[in-house]
Amino acid sequence: MKLVLASNSPRRKQFLTDYGFEYDICSSNFLETTKETSPEKIVTAFAFGKASEVFNRLNDNNLVVLGADTVVSLNGVVLGKPKDRKDAIKMLKSLSNQTHQVFTGYSIVSKDCVLTD
Repeated sequence: MKLVLASNSPRRKQFLTDYGFEYDICSSNFLETTKETSPEKIVTAFAFGKASEVFNRLNDNNLVVLGADTVVSLNGVVLGKPKDRKDAIKMLKSLSNQTHQVFTGYSIVSKDCVLTD
């Protein structure tokens, strides 16, 4: 079986490399939209969506696809991806000296198994 990372995230690539995994990369085309408001449910749904989209698109039963998603929650509000550099700076300033939570969900999809956490 071949491992495919459904992400271009430098951190996720480094994690797999640091732990000695051999893998290919195939970015997901999954559209990140949901009605969920719970950070735990959002990251789980997005991780599964990304892994499933890549697995189905590649259509190869010899693949194991790893999808992941991370969100930040501040005062109970999930912060989305910044729209641009200015928005990113504003977001980082809002987090400065504030207690916030970071949630990451992972999903592994193969022909025989689906694991999501």
